[in-house]
Amino acid sequence: MNDGKAPRARIAPYAVARQGLSSTVTGFDALLRIGWFPALLLTVAGAILEPEAPYLDEAGELVMTPKAIAVLILLALLATAITAMVAAAWQREMLDPQARTTRRLYFRLGKRELFYMLVAFFLMGLVFMGLATAPGAIQALQAGNPLAAILMMIGPLVAILVVSRSVMVLPSIALDRGGDIGQVWRAAEGNTLRIAIALFLATLPLVLGEFLLLEMTAAVIESDLGLIAELVLRFIKALGSFVLALPLVAVTAVLYALLVDPALRGALSRPPETFFVS
Repeated sequence: MNDGKAPRARIAPYAVARQGLSSTVTGFDALLRIGWFPALLLTVAGAILEPEAPYLDEAGELVMTPKAIAVLILLALLATAITAMVAAAWQREMLDPQARTTRRLYFRLGKRELFYMLVAFFLMGLVFMGLATAPGAIQALQAGNPLAAILMMIGPLVAILVVSRSVMVLPSIALDRGGDIGQVWRAAEGNTLRIAIALFLATLPLVLGEFLLLEMTAAVIESDLGLIAELVLRFIKALGSFVLALPLVAVTAVLYALLVDPALRGALSRPPETFFVS
């Protein structure tokens, strides 16, 4: 593994993001094998629990009873745990041929997956908290208060720094190598901005795809095609969310192979030198 002392080569963000997308496409059969049962579980859980979740009444007011809030939290935790399970399995499939499974019904929520979920949840929380101050910065700038705008942009910048330097800990956890933040932090030295760009490029299909899925889901549900059609749609949406998220998950695995453990570079479909700039 990289000890963090050697000079750092600069990664090519576009090449890394392209490899993440390519790995998702070429490994689509593995994704279906890993993801179909978790997607089915999310479908069933959503069909059972969502009627008890917060909803809009006839006046357009959001109804938030204690029970509804508890159901919402339960659904969020379940979705996060199952997504983490699929993501961890996917990264193991990508980087470690010996860890590949031929099981057609995959479900595993052990210490590895729960640890992965907690770390991923923490990193996502940093991103959301950082982005939450961005609208305020824009408003402050429009109001002619550049100092306040600069101060409010500290949040997003810190979030980008911490997440970009720490995100490679996720494939480390997936490979049962622990969560040594210090190791991946040092490995990312000199590439923080480039890692952030690669992650951003891999996030674009997720954001756009999720928006389209929500629009399609709303249109079908409003057409009232019946319970069976709604369940099928929920399943497709759950599986589609996995597909959309996996380029981002794959990019973190690519980064881990490039910057932390060069011995894993053989799992990449292109020569390692194509991922670096001279």
